Amino acid sequence: TVVALATFAAYSASGQALKPNVAFTALSLFNILRLPMMALPSSISQLVGCITTVSRLKAFLLADEIDPDFYERSLADNVPWFDAFTIVNSTVPTPEPTRKGVLLRKESSLSVPQDPRLKIMGGSFAHAQGKTVLRGIDIEVDEGELMMVCGAVGSGKSSLLASFLGETIKVDGKVLQRGSMAYASQEPWIMNASLRENILFGTPFDEHRYKKVLSACALEPDLKMLPAGDATEIGEKGINLSGGQKARV
Repeated sequence: TVVALATFAAYSASGQALKPNVAFTALSLFNILRLPMMALPSSISQLVGCITTVSRLKAFLLADEIDPDFYERSLADNVPWFDAFTIVNSTVPTPEPTRKGVLLRKESSLSVPQDPRLKIMGGSFAHAQGKTVLRGIDIEVDEGELMMVCGAVGSGKSSLLASFLGETIKVDGKVLQRGSMAYASQEPWIMNASLRENILFGTPFDEHRYKKVLSACALEPDLKMLPAGDATEIGEKGINLSGGQKARV
């Protein structure tokens, strides 16, 4: 209405005669343009979001592949189980063979060499843009060891973890890994499904292992608080779970 009044006022001020045929034709055109004009801001917002999404997908799809030679596998990964130990002062004359190697009696003592789970020697790492972010990294993580990395904002803590996962470019040095590696993100991703389905994450249900996982992650008190236990339906993005519960799940 304001646009129509302003248009008719400008038309009359220019010395033109505002006749009914001109006025009604203009009003019908304004009515036709009303919906497109109302949708224009939303269309612009969606277009900007679409451009941003395409640019992110393009950067992801064109990113370099993870270097298959990033890790140098530990020698322990290539040695058969029954060659990975020596028998010291054994009182068993003839060991009993098993599928995995040799079954030793209690009188025997074993000396099993264990390489670290992860070892970096003189490592230098860079991100995709080529700027080296970590230099001269020497670190060794043994099996069962708890390690904390502390530092100021921007000091390279996340880059160090990314280097553990092979998600950086190795410029120099060696990275040795024994066995597999698991990673728990600081921002948990929760499915819109039951709590049990979020824990299993598509793997077959094993009651014994499932209970061990609940105990290890301190989830048993949380299950008692939820109305249906592990059958409780979790909302989108874990809306009905606290931040700590999301991390434990």
